[in-house]
Amino acid sequence: MRCYNCGFDAEGAVCPSCGAPLATYRDIMTLSGVYYNDGLDRAQSRDLTGAIRALTMCLKLDKNNISARNLLGLIYYETGETVQAITQWVVSRNLQPEGNPVDGYLDELRNKPGNLERMNRAIKKYNFALRSARKGHLDAARIQLKKSLQLNPHLLKARQLLALLYIRRKDFARARYELSECQKIDIASDKTIRYFKEIDRVVREKNAIREEEEQTKKNGRQQAVAYRSGNDTIIQPARTFGTGGALSVISVVFGLVLGIVTTAMLVVPGRTRSAQMESNERIAAISEESDSRAAKLSEYERQVGELEQQMQTLSSRLEVYEGRDSSTGNMDGLMRAVAFVMSGQDDIAALAGALENVTEEDVDRTQIPGYRTLYDALVASAGSELSEFYTTQGVNAVRDGNYAEAVKRYALAVQYNREDADALYNLAEAVRLSGDSERAKLLYDSVVTLFPGTRRAQDAQVRIVELNN
Repeated sequence: MRCYNCGFDAEGAVCPSCGAPLATYRDIMTLSGVYYNDGLDRAQSRDLTGAIRALTMCLKLDKNNISARNLLGLIYYETGETVQAITQWVVSRNLQPEGNPVDGYLDELRNKPGNLERMNRAIKKYNFALRSARKGHLDAARIQLKKSLQLNPHLLKARQLLALLYIRRKDFARARYELSECQKIDIASDKTIRYFKEIDRVVREKNAIREEEEQTKKNGRQQAVAYRSGNDTIIQPARTFGTGGALSVISVVFGLVLGIVTTAMLVVPGRTRSAQMESNERIAAISEESDSRAAKLSEYERQVGELEQQMQTLSSRLEVYEGRDSSTGNMDGLMRAVAFVMSGQDDIAALAGALENVTEEDVDRTQIPGYRTLYDALVASAGSELSEFYTTQGVNAVRDGNYAEAVKRYALAVQYNREDADALYNLAEAVRLSGDSERAKLLYDSVVTLFPGTRRAQDAQVRIVELNN
């Protein structure tokens, strides 16, 4: 197991290199593996919600568990959470650039840009539907959710929201269908289970109310009383009502109420449905117009991007022509340095001063082959001495806390001796101390790539792990 402090491969309870205790760390790594195995088992049985919880705990204990991070990305991708899936995969590739299966996942997305664009549009339509539902525009929300699911049928949260809208509409058959489709994706989703329970509760309450009403009607029916009088059988109602004026008034009032209720039940719902249908048609037309405008906007953005790229190309060409005079002026320093070397003087500080403003970019920008040959010959002759000189200045700058100057001096040391692993590692250290962690990681990665198997490569790997954590 690699020591968390120094990166040394250790087997005992204490790191033999730095003396760090490893017993607790080993237990944490073991517990992380247990959570990963639990998440893998749950994912294989389509319990994606439980798998996400287990893998999240696994990564809290061990951020560098590549297998857990890749599996978590696959689960997010399966549930339609494309952004979270790509986030996990990018972090995984940064932690393990070589031999990582996540490269295949990202290449597949990169080679099929239409799929990624379709998923992005599905997410946008879901967000629009969510905002519409919160504002009370439920019909518009249902339309957008159906379009979102046509683009990405695995977008779990869109299907759950559509089921919730059907529940709100009391269309329990369609709600059950959508929730059944949700269970095909994630069999143990908390929302899906809660919505199923809500449907069952409402249905039970409706059945109980219906049974109570039927029982009330049954108990309230008038029952006849039969008795014999001699040889005749007489049937008499159990209750009798008077036939006075009160009954007539009640009958008239009841007829009026019945007429009003009938009108409300037949006329008002028809007008309401008509208005609702007109509203839905208007919303659908607005949605189609919005999609058309979004397509045109995407085309305009593409054209603007092409124009900006052309402007950048022209600007870079213009900079080349504008910078040629200044680069040629810097070549005066190269000539003075060559004359200094040819004179046989041994003052490395004076030589460094002559080359202070001369860079490889300036040499190449002049487009004169003779300058490049002269510069390469000078570096081959005095490059090692110049690198040592600038390394000494870099060490002094670091000691004084001037990290910006140290970065500049170490960069010159690397420029004059690219075979020196210490110079490149020192440059990475200075950049890290200056606060630029991203550039420092790139430089550490260059040390690992250019000088594999060396002590500096091992030190760079340890620094990369520290910066990622």
